[in-house]
Parts: sequence; C-alpha cells; structure tokens
Amino acid sequence: MAFQKTSFLILFLFAQLNFAQKLEEENNDIIFDGHFEAPIYPKCNFDINKERLLCFQEKMNLHFKEHFNYPKKAFRKKIQGNYVITFKVDKAGNIIFVSMTGNDIKDKIQNEIKRVFLLLPKIEPGKNNSKEVSVNYSIPIKLAVN
Repeated sequence: MAFQKTSFLILFLFAQLNFAQKLEEENNDIIFDGHFEAPIYPKCNFDINKERLLCFQEKMNLHFKEHFNYPKKAFRKKIQGNYVITFKVDKAGNIIFVSMTGNDIKDKIQNEIKRVFLLLPKIEPGKNNSKEVSVNYSIPIKLAVN
C-alpha cells in the first residue's frame, strides 16, 4: 500500500480552483451581490478571501495526499488522466461530492475520490452579505502513475 501512495502523482491545479459564478440559496441561484466571504477550512481563518482560498487549497491538497489510495487494478493497468471534480460546500459547511468528468473515468478511481471526500472535515460555510450560502467549486486533477 505504501508503494501505491508514493508511486503515483496527484496534482491539484489549485491555481484554477473556481468558485461558481452563482451561489445557491434554497434551490434558487442568486448572483454574488455584496460582501462575499469564502468558506473557511479548519485553521484557515484569515481576514482576506485570497488567503482563505490559498489555505483551503493547501489543506485540500494535503488531505488528498494523505488519504488517496490509488486503486490496485487501476494502478496495475496504469490508468491515469486529467479529471475535473466538482463539489459543493453547503450552508451547513458540509463538503459534498457532486461529479467527476475527464478521460477514461473508472468506477474504482471515482469511488476512491468519493471516499476521500467523505473524510473531509466540516468547514465554515461561505457567506454573502453575512448570510450562509452554498458555494460550488471545480478542481482539475491529474492522476499519473510514475
């Protein structure tokens, strides 16, 4: 198992971490309108949104490096590629896996990514004009067997 953890590369290209253009509010979309505060990952309580995002990115990257186990069959077959994972931080601060797109998606890889998402801690939700809102994210990832 340790061999699998060190013999693959998982890159989160967080420079491209994207907020959705809309926030969700009770099944309706609302446009950003005023003072927006990014969700806060534990121990990332900075006053500036940019610093919160950078910390959020670092913590997500570390979480995946620590918890992602390349599925044995996918590793043996050298299944790799570029993927985009979409997830949501809901009003309660739960991180919810939404979807995964990319080349050659295999159930084992998608199931492992979902498993790792379930291990993420609850975070402080985003706010728009001091009201808690859901925020959508997309993260491009590259899985490579080296």
